[in-house]
Amino acid sequence: MSGFSARGGVGIKTRLCFLMVVSNMLWWCDKERLYKRRSYAYS
Repeated sequence: MSGFSARGGVGIKTRLCFLMVVSNMLWWCDKERLYKRRSYAYS
C-alpha cells in the first residue's frame, strides 16, 4: 500500500510539472505570436 501511495504521489507531481511546462510553452507561443502581430501592424 505504501509503495502504491508513493507511486501515486510521484505521478501527481510529474503531472503537475508537465502541466506547468506545457502552460509555460503555450504562454510563450502566445507572447511571440502577439509580438509578431504587433510588429506586422507597425511596419
